[in-house]
Amino acid sequence: MHVYILFYLLPTLFAYDCDEICNVTFSIRENTIHNELRWNLTALLANRTVLFKYFQFSLSNPSKYFEINSPILQYRLKELDREEICENFHFNDECSLQLQIFTQTSFIIIFKLIILDENDWKPFFPQDYVSLAIRENLPLNYRVQLPIAYDYDSIQYNIDHYEFIKTIDEIERIFQLEQTPDELRLKLIRTLDCEMTNNYQLYIIAIDKGGYRSNILHVNVTVGDFNEYQPRFTQRLYHTSIPENFSSINSSPILQVSAIDDDCYDRVILYTIVNTDLPNEMFPFNIDNHTGSIRVRYVLDYENISTYRFRVKASNLDGVTSSIVPIIIDISDVNDNRPMIQMNILNEYKREENEENFIINLNESIRLGQVIGNILLRDLDSAMVNYRLSLKIVSCLPLSTACPVELDSGMENHTWSSTTYLIKTTRQLNREHGDKEFVIILEARDYGEPSLSSQRRLIIHINDENDCAPKFSHLNYQFLLSNASLLGSLIGQVRALDDDHLPDHRRVQYKLFEYNHENVVRIDPTNGSLFLVRKPTTTTKFNVTVFAIDQSNHSLFDQANVEILFYDELNCSVMFTQAVFVFNTTEHQRIPYQLGQIHVNECGSTSYSIAEQNSSSIFPFIVDAHSGVIKVIRELDRETQSFYKFPIKITNSTTQAEIHVNILDRNDHYPIFDDSFEQYIYVSTHQYYHQNNQIFITHIHATDLDDDVNGLVNYYFTNKDHYNYFHIYYNGSVILYNLHNLRLPIHLEIYARDHGYPKALESKETLVVYVCDIFAQNECPSNKLRRNFYVGSIIIMIIVVLFLLTIIMCIIWNLFIKDYCKKKEDKKSYNCQMEARKNLIVSDSLYDESQSIYGNHYSKCAAVLLFNLATNHRYRSFGLLKNVQLAFKRSSATIPVAPVRTPLPPLSAGAKQRIGLWLAWTAGMTAGAVVIGGLTRLTESGLSMTNWHWLNDMNPPRTTEAWQAEFERYKNFPEYEQMNREMTLDEFKKIYYMEFAHRMWGRATGLVFAFPALVFWYRGLFDRAMKIRVCIFGGLIAVQGALGWYMVKSGLHKETLIDGRASVSPYRLAAHLGTAFVLYSGLLWNSFKYLTKPDVYASTRVPRGWAMAVHGLLTLTLVTVVAGAFVAGLDAGLVYPTFPKMGDYWIPPEYSELSPWYRNLFENPVAVQFNHRVLGLTTSASVLAFSLASLSVKLGRRAATARNLLAAMVVLQASLGIGTLLYHVPVSMAAAHQAGSLALLSFALWLAFNLKRVPKI
Repeated sequence: MHVYILFYLLPTLFAYDCDEICNVTFSIRENTIHNELRWNLTALLANRTVLFKYFQFSLSNPSKYFEINSPILQYRLKELDREEICENFHFNDECSLQLQIFTQTSFIIIFKLIILDENDWKPFFPQDYVSLAIRENLPLNYRVQLPIAYDYDSIQYNIDHYEFIKTIDEIERIFQLEQTPDELRLKLIRTLDCEMTNNYQLYIIAIDKGGYRSNILHVNVTVGDFNEYQPRFTQRLYHTSIPENFSSINSSPILQVSAIDDDCYDRVILYTIVNTDLPNEMFPFNIDNHTGSIRVRYVLDYENISTYRFRVKASNLDGVTSSIVPIIIDISDVNDNRPMIQMNILNEYKREENEENFIINLNESIRLGQVIGNILLRDLDSAMVNYRLSLKIVSCLPLSTACPVELDSGMENHTWSSTTYLIKTTRQLNREHGDKEFVIILEARDYGEPSLSSQRRLIIHINDENDCAPKFSHLNYQFLLSNASLLGSLIGQVRALDDDHLPDHRRVQYKLFEYNHENVVRIDPTNGSLFLVRKPTTTTKFNVTVFAIDQSNHSLFDQANVEILFYDELNCSVMFTQAVFVFNTTEHQRIPYQLGQIHVNECGSTSYSIAEQNSSSIFPFIVDAHSGVIKVIRELDRETQSFYKFPIKITNSTTQAEIHVNILDRNDHYPIFDDSFEQYIYVSTHQYYHQNNQIFITHIHATDLDDDVNGLVNYYFTNKDHYNYFHIYYNGSVILYNLHNLRLPIHLEIYARDHGYPKALESKETLVVYVCDIFAQNECPSNKLRRNFYVGSIIIMIIVVLFLLTIIMCIIWNLFIKDYCKKKEDKKSYNCQMEARKNLIVSDSLYDESQSIYGNHYSKCAAVLLFNLATNHRYRSFGLLKNVQLAFKRSSATIPVAPVRTPLPPLSAGAKQRIGLWLAWTAGMTAGAVVIGGLTRLTESGLSMTNWHWLNDMNPPRTTEAWQAEFERYKNFPEYEQMNREMTLDEFKKIYYMEFAHRMWGRATGLVFAFPALVFWYRGLFDRAMKIRVCIFGGLIAVQGALGWYMVKSGLHKETLIDGRASVSPYRLAAHLGTAFVLYSGLLWNSFKYLTKPDVYASTRVPRGWAMAVHGLLTLTLVTVVAGAFVAGLDAGLVYPTFPKMGDYWIPPEYSELSPWYRNLFENPVAVQFNHRVLGLTTSASVLAFSLASLSVKLGRRAATARNLLAAMVVLQASLGIGTLLYHVPVSMAAAHQAGSLALLSFALWLAFNLKRVPKI
């Protein structure tokens, strides 16, 4: 900064001698006050001329600035401002005012006033803001013109320099101000880079030589872009997947590519699709040129093209700089194609095929289990969406007969998208029994979302075969023929029937076998009539064998014996026309009805009767004595007796004939399962264990007492959906063939149906099979419900019996034993010395050496008692103080006694025992509640009672309607929806009674605690500390009830479920169980105080650290129990049923899968199980280490026993825990494990209590 020294501090006069013209120069600073701007011209000329005194002065011209009042020259304006006067002058010019003054003598004065400058003006920029555009990459020293600042002061005080303000160091490293007298330039001293910084804000001020600062010039420097960068995509590859059913109408983009341009301003990027292998009209995508959003414009089809690969180009507006990125769009398959049913029938059975029907022909003689073809299921969708295909028979008409074929999926699949089924016959076909035509509807279904299905009809025509041999109506025929008969007379007629369906197959030809009688008898081959050809000469009877031969198949035939008897009409005797009459009838016909009629020759009137009849009351046949008609009078049952044989005789004759009655079967018996008990099958659904994807479930069998076809049995599922996963064969084998989406446990109901004709019969009962996952046995209802129900019933019975015994004992105690003990106690004499020695451990010397009361027994007692009261502040014996008062009354000695607070009444040994037993009994009831609660949890019974009420809960439903209403209420809650949708009412009763037992036990525990507590309190048996503890125990019991219902509520409402699982909150479960253990510990500890007698510790001393260690074991046990509650609440015992590792890991990888991390400690089943394992092993190791370390220490008899029991119990508890894990949490073992934790805690409490009494060192 320059410093200027002002030399003209006062006005200066320059005057010279003059003759005619006098020059007067006067210098003065601007801003001089107005009063000093006056000049006396006469005085100014005093030294210049001698005539000055006579001059009269006047201005030659009027002046703006001056006026003359002779001889005074006066400055007219108010102030002298150099810049105003010389505003048009250059700054370097002198600023002055000059005027001519005349006198009357023509003397001229030239007056010049030089105005000297002062720094009274600040520099200023005429504008405050300037915007500049400077392109990047310009050369160094490039200059840009800036507006200059102005200062009206003279050169002495005007602008000195310019500088930046409010800038960072980077500005001064890039820009420099360059100043000339008339210009200001911005000079680049470093190359600009728009991509680094595209804008600079400069703030410039001007400073004059006097130090004044100008206003701020704001210069906005915009760095222009050179466009040297090409667009750059944010990803090297864009890859996405969309479903094939993505609607082209949907305007939302499937993918958005994004490119960035590192240039500053040329950032407008245009996107285009290039290099497609498909014509534009077939390419299904387009791209938004400005946003890069790729959208679908045509319908996609995974089966046509599953992956599209193309490229997208990003370019600037100039089109010169560009880049390309590859795009991959995978079309994910959706289940939009229905499965196709392709039938491949063997040529020998194929008949006709069209789009809907497939018609085949089967011969009725086809063997059982014959493969007639296969069905190939194909689905154009991928296996990733339809998973697998299944085929089932939806219907088989007519329904009156069993379906003749079945589907067998035993063939290995060779492709992911196809499944092959074999078509096999399931039974013998018989055209004659109604097997004519079957219409079978096959349904193929995939397992995609949504599941699609297709149907096709298989029509089976049963071809009749010539497989039935002709059957004679009788095996033996007997005909009578008179000797007087003419040749050609009709002897009789035999008849055979062929049951074949086709008329051509029913034609029968008759033929005689005995050729030597052809000359006697002739048979008509078409109708079986026998004619007499020639009369026999040597015999009166002869036999002929007749054959009935199938005309189409001579290998099918039947034969009968024909006996011809010739008789003399003159000597005629009555004889039966046949020796044997055969009749066929079906069972269970409406009685009475005619069976048939017997015939005799025409030799006279006859009377018929049954020759032998054991009991006419039960014999089902009678014969009409006159007509020979045989009637059935009692219902016939083929299963009881299938054949009857009895003789018929003619009255007053020895001639007899045999009657044979064949009872034909009728479909009158239902199939009956050999074993109707529920079956519980445990299987593993993991693919690793089943390479062929089929699991044998069970084998069932039902018996039908009917014969032949009526007795053939097939098996079916009542729920058609079960065919999607299971297949049941005709031999009763149940196979699990589809593991996908199978949710176990599953409840299978199977019924049996015979092949009876004309109507098939079904079994009246169904066979129930529960299929459960072996790795989740606790979820299976299995017979554990039945066992647990029986166990629960037994427990309830025991509770009731014990409760009744308790009431009876209390009554007996109050009525008899209590008064007896009181009377006996009152008879005891009081011995002061013995009481003092026993209760206060006072030596006899104190008693004997009390001189002040020597010779007075009562005074000695008082002295001893007062001494002990003074030395033992814990002594509170109301009885002894009473004796002290009695001693004072009887004694003449006066002993000053300090006032003593009235103590509580003493507790006798009996009172202590009663209180101790009461506390122990309540602790036992609490333990029972814990065990029953564990069973309730393990049997999934806790959510069966969906409401809570103090009184109404004590009355379970009694009628069927009430039970059904309760069951319907239960169906409205999540547990039924998720787990028990197939539960029956009987099963619901079982879980309901389990929860009911738990609630009733809890209330019984409260009553067992409350009533005795009120009695003891009323009788004053509690001291102040005990009263506080009793209140705490009562409060904990009440809190337990509230926590129990609060826990149950968490599993009843969907909004309180954790992860949507129908189960109680593990947090509330842990609080419920933890409170129970705290209550149990407090009750048991206080019962020890009242029931335990002091032990003798003559030579026993233990360090104080041992007691602290036991308390540490107690704490560790309780923490492990609470961790176990979280295991139970999350069913975490089922996730890793292995030990010592969890699967293949020491620390499972899923330990920290939840976020935030602390949720894993309480909500992650894997982490919860791991924590319980670690805590359990730590507790076991700590207890065993303590037991081993304490073997060398004398703990006392009771403490040592407690220690040994604790060590044994911790080994048993650890074994139970490991077994529960390995055997997938069986109910019995899990309940024992929970009860074991109570036992372990009990032994730890007993050890801590006894160690507390042992003297410490």
